[in-house]
Amino acid sequence: MKPCIWSKRKFETDGTGWFRGGDDITYVQNEIPRYTESGSTGDGVGVGANMHNNAFLYNNNGAGEGIETYFTFSFKYEFEPNKNDEVWFAHAIPSTFT
Repeated sequence: MKPCIWSKRKFETDGTGWFRGGDDITYVQNEIPRYTESGSTGDGVGVGANMHNNAFLYNNNGAGEGIETYFTFSFKYEFEPNKNDEVWFAHAIPSTFT
């Protein structure tokens, strides 16, 4: 899935709002450990205050329940030269934007 992009310059020029873009898109599993509901990565390292949030994600993520590490989403985006633009990126088109 391509990331969503919003360009202030593009919006002011031709009214284009959020659009999909980017090249060389990858979504791969990385080595950053996800914490289990016990508050440990399995190596005896606790998580402190973040335990409950990470435990919820670990056990209720729907797309990868029980997966022990996070994933990395990366892509390339070529900015237009000399445009003094403000560009925003999102994984999905926001329902509201202010």
